[in-house]
Amino acid sequence: MAFEYENTFISVADDCAAEVGEVPPAEYRGKPTQAAQEFAMLHGHDFEHTMSEIQSAIWVERKGGAELSEDERQALRDEYFGTGRACFRASPLAKRYGWGFVFDAEGKVALVASDSEAYASYAADNSLDQLKAMKAKR
Repeated sequence: MAFEYENTFISVADDCAAEVGEVPPAEYRGKPTQAAQEFAMLHGHDFEHTMSEIQSAIWVERKGGAELSEDERQALRDEYFGTGRACFRASPLAKRYGWGFVFDAEGKVALVASDSEAYASYAADNSLDQLKAMKAKR
């Protein structure tokens, strides 16, 4: 079973260059970026998915997605969770593009722009575990 955050707020990295929540570029060298894929699944879909659902869906999509059978998709999900994976603290959305993440009691996640009132509210909410995204540089 995958690890999920619950009742947690992940704020942007201390060295995040963005002062506002920026939409990440859709592609790099002709391929969708991880940030763009995460953004597409999260933006406007508050508390619909868990972190693991999002990450595994992106993994499957990158490995062939729609052309795969359900058995092949499940095998890829099993492969994905077979090794340790980085959490959203390492997401480019929080490290570079100015987005935080808030998780509810069920582990469902919402994206929060760093320049929003909601972000300030979550950052001040002592009932949530407060974490920072990982810095881009050590």
